[in-house]
Amino acid sequence: MILAEVANRTLRAGYKDFRNKTSVLAGEYPNLLPVNEHGEIKSGTLAELAESYRLKTFARRIGITRQALVNDDLGAFGDDLARKAG
Repeated sequence: MILAEVANRTLRAGYKDFRNKTSVLAGEYPNLLPVNEHGEIKSGTLAELAESYRLKTFARRIGITRQALVNDDLGAFGDDLARKAG
């Protein structure tokens, strides 16, 4: 799974859509053990974790009149809306 994830990394970085995705991570590493006097190092395993996700669209509509926008000499509406949209 990790090798497949590496192969698809470039595509995922530049292309976002709403299809289901899977993210693969290295899981828990085994605990380290003391090395005995003969230098023997015991083997352990590394678990893989896979997680599925999907992008969703969120939105809210608010009403601001043209008059409120024209009279907004502090830029409270225009600046804040542009910052949230960006």
